[in-house]
This record gives sequence, C-alpha cells and structure tokens, in this order.
Amino acid sequence: QKTFYKQKFVDMGFRLSGNALIGVGIGLVFTMAVLLLHYGVPLKLGFLQLAVNSRGPGAGPSFQDVLMVMATGGAVMFLPVLFGEELVFRGYILPKFAKAMGSFKAVVLSSAVFALWHLPAYFSIYRGGAAEGGFSDVALMLFAHGISAIPLCLLYLTTRELYGVSLYHALVDV
Repeated sequence: QKTFYKQKFVDMGFRLSGNALIGVGIGLVFTMAVLLLHYGVPLKLGFLQLAVNSRGPGAGPSFQDVLMVMATGGAVMFLPVLFGEELVFRGYILPKFAKAMGSFKAVVLSSAVFALWHLPAYFSIYRGGAAEGGFSDVALMLFAHGISAIPLCLLYLTTRELYGVSLYHALVDV
C-alpha cells in the first residue's frame, strides 16, 4: 500500500465521519432501488413470476426470512467486499483515474475494468450461466457488471468513503 498509494491508508475511504453515515444511508437506498427495479417492477408488470418450491415446507419464505438472509449475508459479505473489490476499485483505482482524467471518464473506465475483472468468473463460479450461453451472454454480463459499478463509483466520489459502497455491494451480491 505504501509503495503504490503513498498516502495514509485511512485516506482511501476509511475515515469515520458524517460522510460514512450518509454513505451507509445512500447505500441502503440504492439497495432498495435495485431490488425494486430488478424484482418489484418486473413482478408488477407480469414479466416475473414467483412460485413456491413444491418440495419445500410451507408456503415459502416470509418477508422476515428474506430480511434475515439479507442482513446475515450482508454482514458476512461486508468485510470481504470492503477489503477486496471496493478497496481496490473504488479506494485506489477510481481516485487515480479521476485525478488523471476527470470524474466522468474515471467512472466509465473504472466500471469497464470492474466488468473485465469478473470475466474469469463467467467460466468458473457462474456455472450454467453466461459462458454456456455463448458470446452474447458473456457480453451482456460484462455490460451488466459495468453498469452495476456506476452507482458504486458515484457513491464513492460523492462521499469519499468505502463503508456505504461496501454495504451496497455486499447486499446486492447477496
């Protein structure tokens, strides 16, 4: 870190300040917006149907069950996301790009690099997904990962902290 960044580690987005609380609040709002856009709107328009697993017990998970999974999964994912992708892509790469070429170009380039970072996963951990679907599915997933990084970049550039960015990222991953 000292070799490449040449500044205090805390300056990469680890300051506990009012911005950290604002970032966490905005991260939660972003999460709700993503859930609404990905599930709520398509469900309401009839593009998405949810069915109960006939092999499972009862009538499916309750709202409280879903919240418990989100909270538990978000807590488990928070530190790996914070000290993994977010520290690298938003804490280090994005500010370097922004300083060199301005915020707009930095967001675009950082989002593209973030998408490319996920490319190997399409051929390994995302089994049965993009790689098996061919080039068009891989291109669509690259585009989706690139687009998904834009709110992360904007939130970081606005607050200059990684807590809300990491919370949003962890919850979306869950």
